[in-house]
Amino acid sequence: MANRTYTVIFNSRGSNVLTPVATALQRTAITYFVNWANILPRGCTRYSCNFVFKSESYAGAVSDNGFVNMNIGKTDIFDGTTQTYNLGIIYPVIIGAFSFYNSTNNDNNPIILYPNNDTVTITLKTFAGVAMGYMTPYVLILTLEPLYD
Repeated sequence: MANRTYTVIFNSRGSNVLTPVATALQRTAITYFVNWANILPRGCTRYSCNFVFKSESYAGAVSDNGFVNMNIGKTDIFDGTTQTYNLGIIYPVIIGAFSFYNSTNNDNNPIILYPNNDTVTITLKTFAGVAMGYMTPYVLILTLEPLYD
């Protein structure tokens, strides 16, 4: 029998956005409020994490691959020997004269620890570590499955 999963939707136009978002560049680092205690069970300290990311279509070509970085406290994700908050990747999809950023559940499957902060900042960075150049409004759907030892 599968564990119950918990889903949180991060919408760059959502009501839980704590930072004002007026420009495409500001969408590369958005702070959200999430009351984790009302969502996740307290008896579990580790979660299998999956997410899907999709941005709105842009009338032009976006070209950077990038990381979705989510600072929620501790993770079991490492970049070499250093702990990182990079949950996974997003990549451009170009269809004719339009493009958008995308990821699927199969692209990203890290393990995260119980979040220790209700203020969550999602940062979108290129593989070189700089802010993505242009980001249309997006939705990131995060699904967490408890991992009981």
